[in-house]
This record gives sequence, structure tokens and C-alpha cells, in this order.
Amino acid sequence: MWDGCEYSLDVSGGWYDAGDYGKYVVNGGFAAWTLMNLYEWFPEAAPDNSLSIPEQGNDFPDVLDEARWEVEFLMSMQVPDGFELAGMAHHKVHDRVWGPLPMLPPASYDNDNDHTDDGIGRYLYAPTTAATLNLAAAAAQAARVWEEIDPVFAAECLVAAEKAWEAALENPTEFIGDTPGNGGGNYGDDVLVDEFYWAAAELYSTTGENVYLDFLKESPMLGSVLQYDWKDTSTLGSLALLTTIRELPDEINEALNTGLMTYADSLLEQQKDDGYGVL
Repeated sequence: MWDGCEYSLDVSGGWYDAGDYGKYVVNGGFAAWTLMNLYEWFPEAAPDNSLSIPEQGNDFPDVLDEARWEVEFLMSMQVPDGFELAGMAHHKVHDRVWGPLPMLPPASYDNDNDHTDDGIGRYLYAPTTAATLNLAAAAAQAARVWEEIDPVFAAECLVAAEKAWEAALENPTEFIGDTPGNGGGNYGDDVLVDEFYWAAAELYSTTGENVYLDFLKESPMLGSVLQYDWKDTSTLGSLALLTTIRELPDEINEALNTGLMTYADSLLEQQKDDGYGVL
């Protein structure tokens, strides 16, 4: 059971979850990746003034404005220096009990930290390795994406990403428990070999540093291309490497190309067996 931390963080911003007012790093990092990946593949897909969002008209692509809203939240969830588990990311933030729908979420909460009134307050929950690796991967990708657009923000993202990576290596088995089930979901994940691979791939694609390449060479997920979601993220790492400008050894390129073509062939076979020709 999570018994709290010695500090408070400003974790405003970011996206609410599907059906509640919780905010979760493990699906937030994955979702932010999809927008930044869209921009990397198709930079003209959602230019400035193309989306109905508050940040339009600021000379930045709207798709990146929206992604930044979440990336800034992810970085705000990082444990500050000087505290236990510094550099890790808190797994989630949500109310003590489920909020009623529909409602206008309050702008601030008067937390009852002594719990004299049952069910009152909004809290950070324990840092986890999964959340930390999501932060490392998404922030590393953001550092690459914003390098020419906003170098100051890009540098902040890279610092957060590298700090998160080191913290995850030092704390590889911090898993989420039932903390609590009431008031928010858990989004538990205790198989993190794919998240380590994804984070290393994004960090190598951004920095070109051999420490990440060496990690990738030893990863059992190398070349993995599968159906992906917030819990299964190895494909995100492979896609980052397949499109990287960094030089890759022949054995890594071969593993990536084999994984991609094998998965593509499996989708074609699946499509043939579907009466409507869809996946």
C-alpha cells in the first residue's frame, strides 16, 4: 500500500483517462508517442491552426502542441532530486474515490492528508519502473522532435529522459500494486523487457550514444514487431530504430527488417482469412 511521499508536485496539465479523472503515465507515454510518431512520419499532417486547440496560432504544428501538453505532464511526474527514488516517475495521480460523471473537474483540491474525512483528496501514487521507462522513451523522442523547433524544451526533455533511464536501471522491479483500486485504475505491468527496449531505442535514436546501442544488442526484444498497446511496447522501439538516422550494425538492421516483414506477411495472411478483408 502506498503511504505517500514527503513532497508535493504540480502535475496539472496532461490528459485524463478514458472514463475518469485519473492521469496515468504508462498509457500517457504511449499516447504521446503516437502523436510524435505521426509528426515524424508526416510532419505536415496537422500544421499550425489545423486543430481546435488552445495553442493554435503559435507557429508550432498543432499535433506537437497537443503532444507537448502530455509530455510536460509526464516530466512533472518525475521524483525530484534529493528524494528516495529520484528520477523515477510516479505511476499515476487520481482522486481517492471515483469522481461522478459528468462533472466539471475542480481546479484545485484541498487534500485531507490525515484522512479524517473518508474519500477526500487527490494524490500521487507510487513511482514504478514501467512509468519511468515510459517517461524515458517519450521524453527522449520529444527531445529529438523539438530539437530544431524549441531547443530549450528539447534539452529539458533529454535531461528528464536520461535521468529516468538511469533511475529505471537502478530500480528495475518497482511494480504497481492495488494502490488503491477505488478511485482509479492500476494499469499494472510487471514484464518490462519491452519498455527497456523501447526506451533504449528512443534514447539511441536521439543521442547516438553507444551505451544505448550496446543495451539494444543484448535485448531479447531486438527486431520485435507485434501488435502493440500501452502494455506491449517493443514495436515502438523497433519502429524508432527502423526510421532512425543513426548508424546501426548489420545484425540489428537484419533483425529489424526480418521482424517487420514477418509481421507484415502475417497481417496479409490474416486479411485473406477475413470475409471482409479487414484486420
